[in-house]
Order: sequence, then C-alpha cells, then structure tokens
Amino acid sequence: HLPTDAVRNFFLLRMQFAGFSPSEHWQESHSLKAAAWLEDAEERSLFAWLVDEGDPPGESKALKLVTLSRKSTEEGRIQDRLPADIRKGSARDFMYFFKRDLPVNTNISMANLNEAVLFGCSRGDLLDQLLNLMNNVYVPVALTDHGWPDNVRKEFTSQVQKFMSTVTEMTYMAKGKTVLYIPQDSFDNLELAAKDKDIVQRLEMALIHWTRQIKEVTSQQDSTHEGEHNGPLDEIEFWHARDNNLSRLHEQLQSAKLQRILTILEHAKSAYLSQFRTLENDIK
Repeated sequence: HLPTDAVRNFFLLRMQFAGFSPSEHWQESHSLKAAAWLEDAEERSLFAWLVDEGDPPGESKALKLVTLSRKSTEEGRIQDRLPADIRKGSARDFMYFFKRDLPVNTNISMANLNEAVLFGCSRGDLLDQLLNLMNNVYVPVALTDHGWPDNVRKEFTSQVQKFMSTVTEMTYMAKGKTVLYIPQDSFDNLELAAKDKDIVQRLEMALIHWTRQIKEVTSQQDSTHEGEHNGPLDEIEFWHARDNNLSRLHEQLQSAKLQRILTILEHAKSAYLSQFRTLENDIK
C-alpha cells in the first residue's frame, strides 16, 4: 500500500486552482480516496474542484474528488469522460489527474509515481484553455520535424490546421467575435511554397474557411434585433458590436502573416482567391 502521508503530499503539491487551502479543504478522507485511486488499476482518471458548502452559498467551500474507471472512459460516451459538473460548466476551475499506461504487471509505487500520473489545471472556459494549449504547446510541437514519413506529416499537419480553424472560430464566436485562424508555418521562400501542391491545398483550405467566416459577417441582416420589444439601446448595442467586429476583422486581414499566405496563393494562381479578394475589399 502507498503511504497515506506521501499520497497527501503528492496531491497537495499539485493542487493549483484558486481558493484552495490545504489546511482548510484537504481531509483525511481525500488522502484515502486518492490512495485507493492510485492503487486500483481499473481507475483511470481523477478530478478535483471546490464546491459550495453551507448556507448562504459561497460562504464556505469543500473539496470534491471524483474518479472515473477505465471501463467507463473506454466504453461509455465520449462526453462521460468528464464529470457532469465540469461538463455542464458549473465547475470551471479544476484539477485533473490521469494514469499513464504502465508495463504489464507494473503497479504504481512511490518510485514511479511522478512518471505514472499526468496532471494539469484548468481555469475558466474550457475552449479558451484548449485554444491556448494548442497555440502555445501542441501546434508548435506538431510543426516540428519528427522524422515522420512525408505522407503522414502532411496529413497530420493538415488535420491539425483544420481542427485549429474550427476551435478558433468556436471560441471567439461565443464572445461575439470573428477571428481567423492563420496557419503558423514559417514560409521563408514564398515562390517555392507556391510550387508545393500540398502546401497550396492546405492554405486553400484555410482560405475557404476565412471566406465563409467573412461572408457570414458581411451578409448579416441590418439588425439581429427585429423583435417588436427591442428598443433603441438594443439597436445601438448591435451596431457597436458589429462595428467592433468589422474593425477587428479588417486588422486581421492586414496582418503580415495572412498577407504572406495570400501572396503564396497568388503565385500559385489559386482559383479561390478572387472571391476572397472581393470580400476583403468589402471589409475595407
């Protein structure tokens, strides 16, 4: 069995969410539950967050630990890999701990604990977290030369770009903003890049995504507040938000990175460029 004190110290050193106090929130029952999770090979993930306790709500907090089994994460719905409170957004700051796959007949011990458990902290909106992690960690890693076969590298890079375009759009759409995802490649020779069929196809994919986004902005009705109960303040708010969104979009269209991509597609004589240029002029 793992020493309870050692388990307690392991988790307390990694609890990073706001408002957490080891002396106030961590109880002996948490140590026992965490130790049981580590020792049970069928348990795969553990989540921790603070919940309101007592009356009135928010007056005091208690630490909640939820574990999920290997069977439930592998055989259940994909959304059930998160506890309901996190999935529904009521728990916005939380810690997560996942067990790595260990060699057969290898149990977690104090000797391998650091290597056996992957952990992290999520604060605020999950999409924001995902976008920041992807932009600052995983996309740069994805663009690094790993010595993969050429066809695997190209397909992987293409799928990462497609995913990032969607995540970027969804994240900012929820905030009423239109943001274009610009591929992070470094193109030292634009004319050479324009001769690479795979690069051109991937950049055209980005261009098609931008074109749709811009169309949706420019084709919006004169007001989304057409209900008979909406007053002048609603109309002013709508136009203010629309003006800010168009200004932000104009700034993105002028960015050096985006213009370099357009230059590559011009050299490649892309058939998709003409429609985009028309929309670009509409924004100006």
